[in-house]
Amino acid sequence: MTEGMRRRLTGLRTFGTSRCDGISSPADNPSNICLRRNRPGPYQIQAAINAVHSDAPTDWRQVVRLYDRHIALAPTPVLALHRAVAVAEVDGPSAALGLLDDLDLDGHHLFHAVRADLLRRLGRSEEALGAYEAALARTDNPAEREVLRRRLAQVRPSERRPHQGRSLRS
Repeated sequence: MTEGMRRRLTGLRTFGTSRCDGISSPADNPSNICLRRNRPGPYQIQAAINAVHSDAPTDWRQVVRLYDRHIALAPTPVLALHRAVAVAEVDGPSAALGLLDDLDLDGHHLFHAVRADLLRRLGRSEEALGAYEAALARTDNPAEREVLRRRLAQVRPSERRPHQGRSLRS
C-alpha cells in the first residue's frame, strides 16, 4: 500500500467504475464467451455478475436474472441473500425483506447488515438498530465494523436533553 492510502470498504454506489477501465475487454471475457454459448457454470455467472457491476449504471434487472441462473446451478442461502440485495434495487426494500425471512443465516453478519439496511430504507429505525447491532456482534473486521457503526449512528435516535435555561415563552 502506498503512503497515504487507507483500506476502506466502498459501496457499489460510491466506487466509481472508472477504476475498472481497461481491466478486461467485455467481448473477450471468458465469462461472456460461456454465456453466449449458453453453458455457464457458477464461476462464469459470478464473473458475469461482476462484469455487470463494472458497467455504470448497474443493470440490476440483469443482476437478478444472473442470480436466478446461479441459484438454479448452486442454491445457497448466501446467494439468495445477494439476490435479495439486487431485488431491493429493482423492486424496493419491502420486496427484498420478504426474501430474507426463510434464510438460515443468523450467524452471518452480512445477513443482518442487509436486513438492517432494508429496514432503514423502509423507515423502520428501531428494527434496523437491532439488526445493525446483530451485524456488529458477528464481525471482527475493522473496516466492516466502521461501516456498521456509521450506519448505526445514522439510525440511532439522538438523545433528547431537557432544555436548560429560559423557556421559549419567556
